[in-house]
Amino acid sequence: MSRLCEEFGGWPTRALWELEHDPDGMAVKILGLRSYAAARREYQEASKKDAAAVKAAIERNPMVTQVIDIEHELVAEELERRKAAAIARAMAEEI
Repeated sequence: MSRLCEEFGGWPTRALWELEHDPDGMAVKILGLRSYAAARREYQEASKKDAAAVKAAIERNPMVTQVIDIEHELVAEELERRKAAAIARAMAEEI
């Protein structure tokens, strides 16, 4: 509840009401997205420097690890897509 008050402004009683009357958990989802965005910015800045800066970013904000994991997954998916496209082109040329 404290984070809701900090992020959106307002009183704890209003934050509690929002939580109780928000069946989709929109406020909590927004908090998560904001946290992820902050971690991503922190990681991007740290990765411009060196591995020690990235390690320090992870220590300050553990969500940076999630950012790194997601970025690695995206890169792996892109590599697989490119490999599949290259194989398809090579097979098409052989026929």
